Amino acid sequence: MRSDSPTRSFATLRIVADDLDPQEVTRILAIRPTFAHKKGDVYSTGRAENIMAKTGIWLFDTRSLLPTDNFNLHLSFVLWYLGLGDAPQSLTRLIELSSFLRHRNAKAVLSLFWHGGPRARAPRNIKPLAKLLEQFSILVDIDFDRDEEPRTVKKAA
Repeated sequence: MRSDSPTRSFATLRIVADDLDPQEVTRILAIRPTFAHKKGDVYSTGRAENIMAKTGIWLFDTRSLLPTDNFNLHLSFVLWYLGLGDAPQSLTRLIELSSFLRHRNAKAVLSLFWHGGPRARAPRNIKPLAKLLEQFSILVDIDFDRDEEPRTVKKAA
């Protein structure tokens, strides 16, 4: 990427388990996944067809609904659906998801992606959020990167 490249941001929430029923996750979180299937389902990607799923998966990618590269909007959007919105009663959604994950022996990962130019300010204060979500059986994968400053070559006089 060039040094004047725009910032890119998005978040994904991925839930995986052998006996996962994606409709249960959709019911709990009240949002349709970007991609989902049960173990044994046959699905296709853009590159391959008739793939038999080895495990169940429910995946939501914020790029499917948010046409912006504002990291805070992507993060806030996912947190709202997890139940960490403004209303205190919404925490029940996160508690229900956490119980579901433990009972199904499911793995949940919230991946946060940010890439900016050399002078762009990376998001901060994510680690306390990661620690909080770990208490609810959701791991946070942080992928933040910045372009390097272009090297200048001094011309001989």
